[in-house]
Amino acid sequence: MLLPFAFLLFTFYFLNMSIATKTGDKGNTALIGGERVSKADFRVETYGTIDELSAALGFARSICGDEEINELTKKIQRELFFSRRFCCQSAFRRRAAALRDARND
Repeated sequence: MLLPFAFLLFTFYFLNMSIATKTGDKGNTALIGGERVSKADFRVETYGTIDELSAALGFARSICGDEEINELTKKIQRELFFSRRFCCQSAFRRRAAALRDARND
């Protein structure tokens, strides 16, 4: 009887906790490199959408029994992981990274 109560208490505590960054919420967020942008910026939306897609692929992989599909989704997740950096960098850094990647190919 005590175990379910402890679980509920534990769950309630962690679901209701807040994370404070002490930067204030003025509708802005920081990207990689420290650039502050609006939370409505298309890069923030794009990053979140890519993250949700990656999570959905991870869930699909976890319930799929086909090894070939698992490997394919794993490769897609890896590409999505590396593509997110372009969403969070300034235009200059994105261009520099693209040039560097082109030289390495």
